[in-house]
Amino acid sequence: FGSKTKVDILKYLLFKRQGVSMRALESEIERTFPAIKKQVDSLNESNVINVNKDGQGRSISIKPEFHDTLKNVFYF
Repeated sequence: FGSKTKVDILKYLLFKRQGVSMRALESEIERTFPAIKKQVDSLNESNVINVNKDGQGRSISIKPEFHDTLKNVFYF
């Protein structure tokens, strides 16, 4: 995956909560906001996650077509 932060983001989305904001991730996985933003942008560019932007923030979730595959990787 190339980054511990990226792995932590994916694990959080898979096993704890979808639809989370970057600020919530910041406190939950104890990483800096710039580190989280960099990895969220990378995952978004790779089309692995959805980032829904509204007027109040962003909601991050794993795309349904990748959910089971990623879950199997982490269970393995």
